[in-house]
Amino acid sequence: MPSSIVKTAFALVMVLGMGVMTGCVQDSIQVKGSLNARHVSTHLAEAAKKGYIRTEITGNPLGVSDALWIEHILSVFKSSHFGPTFDFLIDAPANPVTDARFVVQFQPPPSTTLKTICSVPDKLAASIPPENDQLTAFAALCVWGRPLDWAFVTGPMPASLDDERLTRFASTITLNVVRSNLRETDGCDSSNC
Repeated sequence: MPSSIVKTAFALVMVLGMGVMTGCVQDSIQVKGSLNARHVSTHLAEAAKKGYIRTEITGNPLGVSDALWIEHILSVFKSSHFGPTFDFLIDAPANPVTDARFVVQFQPPPSTTLKTICSVPDKLAASIPPENDQLTAFAALCVWGRPLDWAFVTGPMPASLDDERLTRFASTITLNVVRSNLRETDGCDSSNC
């Protein structure tokens, strides 16, 4: 008799545990991207000298007003960026030294590539409707029209701007593309790169 109670309790714990684990997997954010970009810190330091990095955001998967969407996403980018201090600004003038741009396309169509994401923003194809309650973004740090670092991020579709999943998603973009760490070990600085 005690053996069957133990087996039943064990089975119940396993079923509940699988339910919890399944919930975690469904709420996860996945990132594919480059880890080999060189000179990222140099370009971000140059952006810090100007006080900003030109930021381009396309797509608005929640359908809220574009102004609210962009304001919220820029706020998350700024709060989740570590490194040289600068603002993420829309419609900022180009930096004549690096022309660095942080480009993010939410719900990118399958035709979006590293070449197109760093091209002129008007040439980006229109975003597509969300599929399977998934939020996607293709983001790149572009310098002179070429990708320096990039990430393709996928996660659960948030319900609103206040949804913590959106904050985690946008933070993940920033932490994976606009990262100013010491990955570069070649002694590069603004005077020799």
